[in-house]
Amino acid sequence: MKNYFLILFVLIGLLAGCGKVGDCKEEKYASAVVSDFPDSLHKSAAYPLKVQYIIENSCGSFVGFEETKTGNTTDVRIKTIYDGCNCTLEFSQQESFYEIKQDSVGTYHYNFWLDETDFDSYTLTVH
Repeated sequence: MKNYFLILFVLIGLLAGCGKVGDCKEEKYASAVVSDFPDSLHKSAAYPLKVQYIIENSCGSFVGFEETKTGNTTDVRIKTIYDGCNCTLEFSQQESFYEIKQDSVGTYHYNFWLDETDFDSYTLTVH
């Protein structure tokens, strides 16, 4: 009977340990570094805005831009994913292009995420 409980205990431990494989995957936001944000654009003209960010280790990669629009204000976050347990700590600066395009004349505000309480804000006038 002791062997039965010992085997059961070992099996439960092994199964519980297998669940930890998923712990090596994490989605995070990266701070955006924006340069050359335009002051104005023509209606319906697309502008590819270069946005730089830091990937923190060898398991990290860019997922995409996450937008939240409220009226004429757009909040933009850079979504990244870190997938893997054996990652090398190597910071790499990367860049992606965020397309700015408005189909109506007006004033628009863009907020690029830096951290939980801070955004870089830009104003765009569309003619």
